[in-house]
Amino acid sequence: MAAPRMGSGAGRRIAGTAAAGLCACLLSGVASAQSPDVGSTRANPEVLGRMFANICLGATSLEQAEGALRSVGMLDNPQTGTFFHQEFDLSVNPGGGQCSMVFVTDRGGDEAIAAFRSGLGVAAQSVQTSFQTNAGEVYVRAGIGVQWR
Repeated sequence: MAAPRMGSGAGRRIAGTAAAGLCACLLSGVASAQSPDVGSTRANPEVLGRMFANICLGATSLEQAEGALRSVGMLDNPQTGTFFHQEFDLSVNPGGGQCSMVFVTDRGGDEAIAAFRSGLGVAAQSVQTSFQTNAGEVYVRAGIGVQWR
């Protein structure tokens, strides 16, 4: 049995629908690039301490810090300057005179901060840390003033 023949109008409707779907997909990609979300995986606070030390303590300029964040796959929000990791529940903002990181952890706040600080190494005393609990989740924040050129 032969397949039913479509009229030329049906072909244009299908092509139009496909083009509209492609445009919607492209537009949603642009929107997500402007407002990226964080991932949902919890990272090891000690590993994040090493990452913080490499980016916030190791960079000599804002551009270098931003490049390091992009090199590990983080996406930035151009309006705020905050970078968001797409796999881990982690954000970093290297601008505005302070480099800061916020992450969610499965550990208790004091335990997570101790692990984070051990990852920082010798610079642990110069980094300010705090945590707060919101809706049963522990958010850890770390920050240090920077004077990048």
